[in-house]
Amino acid sequence: MSIITIKKRHDFLLSHKAGKKQYRKYLNIQCYHRKDSSEAVFFGFTITKKIAAAIMRNKIKRRLKSIIAFLIKNKKDFFVVGCNYVFIGKPNIIEASFEELKEDVILGCNNLYKSE
Repeated sequence: MSIITIKKRHDFLLSHKAGKKQYRKYLNIQCYHRKDSSEAVFFGFTITKKIAAAIMRNKIKRRLKSIIAFLIKNKKDFFVVGCNYVFIGKPNIIEASFEELKEDVILGCNNLYKSE
């Protein structure tokens, strides 16, 4: 399974309106079960301009993608097939180390599954 990113605004809004949400220290996670029969998992990353300049926003997105790739490789069934996951960075995400961010993603996704 590879990282397929969400591109359309409509998909981001669906995750916001109808998806389950998990609020963590460094980011918010939204998960929406799609109605189509797609066997893929889609990921969206949002870091606003208020948080940092473009270079730092891109660095944060690369870190998040690296964490997602690690989880896909090492924990095969960590993400639910047929879902959109949206990761929204908070202002303090700039100060987070890679390990803190990884822990936030893992705990946030685990809590999403517990609420199902």
